[in-house]
Amino acid sequence: MNVRLALLWAAVGLATIAVACGSSDDDAEPTAEEKAYLESVSQAFDLFAANIEEFNKIFGQAWPLPSLLFMALEEAGAGKALDSTLVELEKMDPPKRFAADHALLVAGVREAIIADQQVGQAVVDVDLLGFSLANISLGQKQVKMRLSLSKPVCNAAEPTEGDKHDSICERPQPDDGKYGKELFALMSELQIEVTPRASVEIPPFVFDLAEDLLAAISTELVRALEEAVAAAGAMDPPERFEGDHQRVVEYLEEQLQAANSATVEDLTERPPEGPPPGIVTYCEAKEAFTKEYARLVTVHFGDDDDICNPEREQPP
Repeated sequence: MNVRLALLWAAVGLATIAVACGSSDDDAEPTAEEKAYLESVSQAFDLFAANIEEFNKIFGQAWPLPSLLFMALEEAGAGKALDSTLVELEKMDPPKRFAADHALLVAGVREAIIADQQVGQAVVDVDLLGFSLANISLGQKQVKMRLSLSKPVCNAAEPTEGDKHDSICERPQPDDGKYGKELFALMSELQIEVTPRASVEIPPFVFDLAEDLLAAISTELVRALEEAVAAAGAMDPPERFEGDHQRVVEYLEEQLQAANSATVEDLTERPPEGPPPGIVTYCEAKEAFTKEYARLVTVHFGDDDDICNPEREQPP
């Protein structure tokens, strides 16, 4: 599943990220020691998930004044959501198989904490624009961190309680070749740069700042999509994937057109019926892919139907 990793996040800029490639080791059955480590990581991120759930409950209530909302967030520990997770991670002695992952995990959480502290400061200052932008940064750092990890550790670090399997943790396999690796890198960039914009929500108390927020993200977002279109156009897909790849190119071009024509109303208003246009474009592309190709793009397009079919019956 894809989960929102912060109270509010959108796309800013096109960053170069290190991504982990899959290997047979990713799917190897973990030893008892390795299972214990992964469970410890999972429990550490359950602490983060519980904090985010508390913030989301507060954030979802109706508040007559932004200052009252921010006061509630401050009392709930805004800016400290990851602190307890880092404490637990620093206590761990990872098994050899996951030693490199653990170093990346700790470093990534420390980076995310810097952004989280900026969220906390914006709450104290009742800085609405700063609050939105700091949450954008927090979300990006979390996604980048998880993309750098192997599949088992990435899944363990999913900030949700219960069963943990996130499409962002899928990795290209050795037999996917050069095209598979390039496509994974492109999908990873899109997961940071495009998906957040398609699902960004502006709370009512920020409507007055929507123009400033749009100005803060639009230029870099357009540049990111332009680079993504160029990267996709330069790729050489195998013959069996030519049709699928063309759909990726069309999807990116459609998203770029939408970004170029974005207005403040796009951030503050939604169609009275149906999903936002960005979600429609996303779902049309996803549904057009062949089954074999869908695995290669699952990091961005997901492996479930929660976004495209939100009203479907959920399994018990």
